[in-house]
Amino acid sequence: MASPLKSGNPEAPRRRVLGAGAALAASWCLPLPRAHAQGEPFPSRPVHIIVPAQSGSPLDVLMHMAAELARAHLDDAEVRIDNRPGAAQTHGAEALTRLARDERHVLAQCVPAWLREPLLREAGYDPATDFRYVVPLAAYPVGIAVRQDSPYDDLPELIEDAGRHPGDISYGTAGIGSAGHLLMEDIGMRQGVRWNPIAMRTAGEVARGVRHGFLDVMVDGATWPDQVDSGAMRLLATFTPERLPRYPDVPTVAELGVGQAYVSPVGLAGPRHLDVEAVRSLHRAFASGKADPTYARHLEAAGLVPLDLDSASFADLMRRTYAQSRQMASALGLRQT
Repeated sequence: MASPLKSGNPEAPRRRVLGAGAALAASWCLPLPRAHAQGEPFPSRPVHIIVPAQSGSPLDVLMHMAAELARAHLDDAEVRIDNRPGAAQTHGAEALTRLARDERHVLAQCVPAWLREPLLREAGYDPATDFRYVVPLAAYPVGIAVRQDSPYDDLPELIEDAGRHPGDISYGTAGIGSAGHLLMEDIGMRQGVRWNPIAMRTAGEVARGVRHGFLDVMVDGATWPDQVDSGAMRLLATFTPERLPRYPDVPTVAELGVGQAYVSPVGLAGPRHLDVEAVRSLHRAFASGKADPTYARHLEAAGLVPLDLDSASFADLMRRTYAQSRQMASALGLRQT
């Protein structure tokens, strides 16, 4: 059995990570001990959170920190993290759709892959209707980066050269249908240029490909900040709605008039029948925890950007982002469903 999150104990996250997964592998498939009564305080038993990544990964670290800070605002309730990597990061989404209607203590970390997979194959869920989106944790800033010695000084120059040499400029993304792939192809269609997209298994492989000269450009939401901060790459533009405070001299694609703004959110979601009291308690706890200065420092160090919305606004963002992704995927002929 996993130990509870211990607020203020720096060793607690390590113990939680080591113990949670095995204990919870099938916990949400078991019969519930009892249904919750109308108006029953939340939480009334341990809260389970499914994380679609391995222990120690960036998503896992983010979820542990957010849960650790939120726990003090949940009457020190026990919070158990279950790491379930694989299945294109959709284990949590699939688990939530199988929960009993009265289950209110099993949640999942919702990630951008939840919005992408239903566009490419039969995923068994609808991101727009099958979940109750509770609270955002952060957002990945999708950006366009080139190696430090690249001949391209800015994005318009890159686009101009792509127009002169159709299909010659290669860019790498972490898979067909990823945000980077959809957004870069959207720029291509808007600007009338053709790229050479290269799909890799991970963003780390893309970064290595750019650094070693096998790829010209990286379009990614998670890995480029480390590459840019280390001096290995230069950031040409971001897809964020506004310029990033960390890179004030780097324009957005919308600002340049060559593409559209895009948000790549990470948050916490529950089953679609999650009751209002549980949503309210969870949002209050996690929003309060995110206000801790240590959380802001972690986001900055991890290259993530804050995303502070109420539950209704977060749900609206997820649905709009899904619709935006669906539109781009359809324009590229990627939709299989």
